[in-house]
Amino acid sequence: MSTSVFKSRPGKGTGLTRLTSLGMCSVSNISPKVSHLVLCATMLLILAQLPGFFTQAAEEKPVELIKIVAANDLHLTDKASAAYPEKVVAAMNTEHAQLALVVGDLASEGELSELGLAKQVIDKLTVPYYVIRGNHDGTNHWATVFPQARETYSFSAHGIHFIGLDPGDSTPWQHKKADAQALQQLSKILGGIPAGEPIILFCHYPLVVNSSLGLENAEEVLELFKGRRLLAAISGHFHANTEIWKEGVLFTTTACASSTRNNHDKTVAKGYRVFEVDSQLRISTQFREVPGGATPAAPKKQKKKKA
Repeated sequence: MSTSVFKSRPGKGTGLTRLTSLGMCSVSNISPKVSHLVLCATMLLILAQLPGFFTQAAEEKPVELIKIVAANDLHLTDKASAAYPEKVVAAMNTEHAQLALVVGDLASEGELSELGLAKQVIDKLTVPYYVIRGNHDGTNHWATVFPQARETYSFSAHGIHFIGLDPGDSTPWQHKKADAQALQQLSKILGGIPAGEPIILFCHYPLVVNSSLGLENAEEVLELFKGRRLLAAISGHFHANTEIWKEGVLFTTTACASSTRNNHDKTVAKGYRVFEVDSQLRISTQFREVPGGATPAAPKKQKKKKA
């Protein structure tokens, strides 16, 4: 059985002078440059016979374009209540994401002290973060602490347009609707985004039509995105982990990041959510549980002893 032989020409140069193998021709009488070309072509022909050689690259996981971490419903009251959200923030920092979203209800009663404490907590994020107001954040002090998010706003990062929707205060939270001003602001923002470019929407209230605790005019809001490349609508308010795909859009809610509130679906796990958008603009998500968020049980009332 013949074997391949590779020899270098003595003296000047290191050109390949001979390649003798089963099924291979001699290249002893051609230049070193051409010899290299013949060798490369021959090796490609051999490798092409290996299963999956040319398909391997296509099967690899797409390159990550952007990673986003998101949390909601911290419901801070005092320093003691900040301990668990601080654990959540510390865990979010380990994700090495590009940015963070904090999707409303940072406070419990909208007090300046609560919102100030919330800012101290989320300032510990090691990536740029963007907030949106929830119903528990009130109207009196929000703009003082978070002036950049006093109303509906937008920003761009890594080729994606992000829109934070504040539905306004014209309707109570029990029957929340995006008011005329919010819809006008949203329409104006969308008018400045070229068609076909990717968008991620975040709003405290769920945007799935007819969803529990969601915007009652969610359908009207989503109508503005017709013909747009909306990747996801990220929400809080409903303390539960939900992932719904509708017409190619990912709608999510996440369990609360609070030790002062329980989840609405009676589950125990609390934490944050990770989103990844790959180079083909496909979005995926995972919930990350952070232990230690159990809500203290209310003290039991003692029965009065009969005399």
